[in-house]
Amino acid sequence: MNPLILNKYLSFVGNLFLLNCLYLLVNLPMVLMILFFPASLATLIFFLLPALLITPATVALFATCGRWQREKQINVLKDFFHDYRQNFKLAFTYGMLAWGLFFILIIDALWLLNSKNFLLLIFIVILLALAIMMYLLQCGNIGRFTVNFKSLLRVGIYGVIRYFPKLFFSASCLIILLAILAVAPAFGVAIGFSAVGYFIMTYLRPVLEKLEEEFIQ
Repeated sequence: MNPLILNKYLSFVGNLFLLNCLYLLVNLPMVLMILFFPASLATLIFFLLPALLITPATVALFATCGRWQREKQINVLKDFFHDYRQNFKLAFTYGMLAWGLFFILIIDALWLLNSKNFLLLIFIVILLALAIMMYLLQCGNIGRFTVNFKSLLRVGIYGVIRYFPKLFFSASCLIILLAILAVAPAFGVAIGFSAVGYFIMTYLRPVLEKLEEEFIQ
């Protein structure tokens, strides 16, 4: 193999690995909860507080991956923490709303499953899927635009309606992450989160660019 091509691939994987480590580092409370605290319907509420840190981390991950795709070269450590600090307040505020909704929908879904009320369960699952699609779009929006909370919600609702197919494929990438963690957990922990984040931004970046053009005009 050409040494230049080999170096390019090694650099790409190295950046993914470092980005993945940074993502897990800022989500360390959730990682520790998953490793040492038994997950059940009764203990689900205790996962809410560490989950609030996931949104600022995801915003930083998406922003860094988006810059990587646009500019081809990045300083992973500098760019990630720059995006994390710059967007933390808005990302944390939105994350409280989003994760509160996620937990309510998940608890409802588990209760309906236990009650064998499958008709309402399907409805709740659809709502959860839509909420996840909007969440991914908003994580991209926060890292790309300078917006207030009200504008963020308006752009998010419009984006889900206008670009539903691309957001559906973006959300589908999360299934890939779950499959990686189930089949090859070591590989998933090493680069799974950053790799999936990179692929999600492949779908989201054109949507964000179009939203930028539409709302600037």
